[in-house]
Amino acid sequence: MSNALCQTTLIRAARAVDALAITEDAWMLVAGDTILAVGSGTDAPPAHRLVDLGNATLVPGFIDIHGHGGAQGAYDNGPDEIAAALTMHRQHGTTRAVLSLVANPFPSLARSLDTIRDVMSSDPLVIGAHLEGPTCGSFGAP
Repeated sequence: MSNALCQTTLIRAARAVDALAITEDAWMLVAGDTILAVGSGTDAPPAHRLVDLGNATLVPGFIDIHGHGGAQGAYDNGPDEIAAALTMHRQHGTTRAVLSLVANPFPSLARSLDTIRDVMSSDPLVIGAHLEGPTCGSFGAP
């Protein structure tokens, strides 16, 4: 294990919210991207680094189940725009995402799905795709 992963950080906040409760005077001990322990009050373990968030509220990461992009990029428009959109969303607390595609003809949807499959193979935070459509024109109808 590298030194960076062995370094622990204690994050303190006024409160933490999870599926079970709201905890006042909360703390969370992390190493890298792993939560090692949570609690409240003065019983926090020692850590290499302390981050005091003051009156902030800690919440679990958000899961976006219907988004079309962000940062002026669309999930329909290839890997560069997908990456830009995901970066923007992750900076604001989204930790998992289902990428939504607008209604398009089948060949366009197939290309977009291939791209999303490629992104998913290297990014476990992308958990699927959501399709809107297809449009009537996709079936050959006027």
